[in-house]
Amino acid sequence: GVTSYTVDANFPSITVTPTAADSAGSIALRFNGGAYAGLASGSTSSSLALNYGPNTVDLRVTAQDGVTVITYTITVNRDSRPEVASPTYAAVMRESAKLGGTVVSEGVSAITERGVVFSDNSVNASPLINGTGVTKVAVDGTTGIFNTGVTGLSAGKTYAFKAYATNSAGTNYTSAATFVTLPPLRTNAELFSLAMSAGTLNPALTSGVTSYTVDVGTSSITFTPTADPEGSIALRFNG
Repeated sequence: GVTSYTVDANFPSITVTPTAADSAGSIALRFNGGAYAGLASGSTSSSLALNYGPNTVDLRVTAQDGVTVITYTITVNRDSRPEVASPTYAAVMRESAKLGGTVVSEGVSAITERGVVFSDNSVNASPLINGTGVTKVAVDGTTGIFNTGVTGLSAGKTYAFKAYATNSAGTNYTSAATFVTLPPLRTNAELFSLAMSAGTLNPALTSGVTSYTVDVGTSSITFTPTADPEGSIALRFNG
């Protein structure tokens, strides 16, 4: 009983596959006020090139009696803003990353700005320009793949980001994606163990104690120290 519908689209063409409730009926399609053309029930139409803004698809269904007719109208609204896709991230470090996306098409007019927006995911999981906690980084260019380095991030934190592009009709964004910066640098500079080729460490290796003595009756000694594998060790002997 409902004969009017809308579809929002951000792509250049569309196909329609209508199926009649009664297989004995017939279907005809008209696009943007053109002539009706027959279309077999359950078949897919040819590709219909969309204009920016509203487009009209009329589907006229005629019953077997040849008299009863119902016309369905689908208004397909093609977004006039740019089409933006594929948010990407790479080279994620503790305080920086490379973010980007792809401007698939300019939309109804030329691109005036494109770039990325990002935010702490716990503060704003869907960043938009001028949104709470959002940083915007613009990138030169119009259509195609782009990326840019962003800085000022915090270690071990999840960030949400989107790619965006703007024309005279407005700004469009990708869906939100997330990435996690590398964890903070560890600060443990203690020895986990210290083995020697001779003698006994006095006192035994203890957290917070940094001075020890060893009594040996040999002319030489070796040390095998172990620390956090992300840290480093250097040895100095007799100054």
